[in-house]
Formats: sequence, C-alpha cells, structure tokens
Amino acid sequence: MWSGCSARYSTAKKLKLAGICDIAAANRFILEVYLPAHNARFAKPPALPESAFVAVADPVKLCDTPCVQEDRVVALDNTVSFERISLQLPESRLRPHYIKAHVRVHQHPDGGLAVFHGPRPIARYTADGKLDHVLHRLENGIERMRTTGASAN
Repeated sequence: MWSGCSARYSTAKKLKLAGICDIAAANRFILEVYLPAHNARFAKPPALPESAFVAVADPVKLCDTPCVQEDRVVALDNTVSFERISLQLPESRLRPHYIKAHVRVHQHPDGGLAVFHGPRPIARYTADGKLDHVLHRLENGIERMRTTGASAN
C-alpha cells in the first residue's frame, strides 16, 4: 500500500546518493532513470482500445462547471444583487419580469457573471456588471445565448 509513497522518498534519497544537487541534474535523472522505471512498474494497457475522451456537446454549458453558484431572490426593481453589484435583468419572452423569483448567480473564474432561473440562463454579465449576453428563444424552441453589446443602464 505504501510502496508508491516510500518510492518517492527513495527517489529523493537516490538523488542525494548520486550527488545530484541542482535542478537540471535532478530533471535529467527523473527523465532518464526514474520515469522509465516508474512507467515500467505501473503502466498498464487500456481496458478499451478507443479513446476515453469525448467531444463536448455544448461548450456553453462547460463554462458553468468551475464556477461559484449562489442563490438570490430578484428584487422589486427586477435586479439581483451580487457582491455589491446590481444586475439588471433584461426583458424576457418567457416572463414579463422575475420579481421575487428565486434565481442562481454563477461567477466564472474570469469574473464574468450569469443569472439562471432554474436550468434557463436569463443573462450574462461582465465582471463589472454590464450586460453581456441576452437569452433569445428561437422559433424552434431551442434556447441560445447571443452577444448584444448592450449595457446594464
């Protein structure tokens, strides 16, 4: 069970015993000695011949994975407050307003924000709270986000 952990310590000891004191020599040792031995010991052929990687069906949904999500209630002026920023919700074909609706605010790693009502995105904002994308319902019923360049005034 602990052979992997003790192997790491023995690698450090091997570096010391070999008189390796600088990073370049240590990197050379790892590439030429340690990695081939490690791969020979632990590498296994794949269980299935095809690739385990799959294409992303909807890249827009992928950006929602590594984000902070917080629930909010829409205020009487159809805004949502998030970290001292007031996000004005745009008009929607789905509802006349979102007053008192429970929504979810997503904060993405780049600072961008998105507001969702259930699974549906309402709007996307830049990090400073300016409206970036507005939800539009297409004739065939598919929901998409499109850039409008409008500002949240």
